[in-house]
Amino acid sequence: MKLHIFIILLLFTQSLSAQEDTHNHNYIIGSTMSFSHQKSNSSSSLLSGIFPGGTSGTRSTSLSLNPYIGKMINSKWTLGLELNYRGSRSERNFTYNLLDKSLQIGGGIFGRYILNPAQQFNIYIQPLVLYNYAHIKSENSISDIRQITKANSFLANSHMGVLYTLNEKFNVTLRIGGVSFAAGYRKVNGNDTYNEYYSSFNANFRLSSLSFGIEFKI
Repeated sequence: MKLHIFIILLLFTQSLSAQEDTHNHNYIIGSTMSFSHQKSNSSSSLLSGIFPGGTSGTRSTSLSLNPYIGKMINSKWTLGLELNYRGSRSERNFTYNLLDKSLQIGGGIFGRYILNPAQQFNIYIQPLVLYNYAHIKSENSISDIRQITKANSFLANSHMGVLYTLNEKFNVTLRIGGVSFAAGYRKVNGNDTYNEYYSSFNANFRLSSLSFGIEFKI
């Protein structure tokens, strides 16, 4: 009996060692980045699903960084933590100029599901749940009135992306916005009329939502 138990334990240990040998890299560290500059001279766009439309004379610039760390559970699933940073500036020209400057920071958990793990070029879906804080400063060119908006929200979204394996250590990725749901509370300093709870659903497949990233396997 003792011999049988010893043989079972030995086989189990050898199985674990074999699994470790085939999964040399269990963690990934990486970041994606996106930059966009948009300008619109019309109030709408026929291709609004791809190219931006907006208020006449609107210019906006934004930069997003999304560092993350994840653990590869198996060949298809990776679970991890992600941080989000986004800074943007938007200017709208009416009879006077309106300027919005915003800063958003947040973090949450994500899961990545790879559809074709046996290939060097992978397609994946990446759902994400996170908390987000936004600080928006609005001002105009004809008065000293400045409006500060603060918002706290929870978001659930799902990115779609592609992943290319460069070598045993590095991957590069390209992903697009996808669909998202947000719910939170917005507070405007000095004007309680605009304080409110809000929720929104958004599907964003515009070119401006594309982000490029690189990740390191350890």
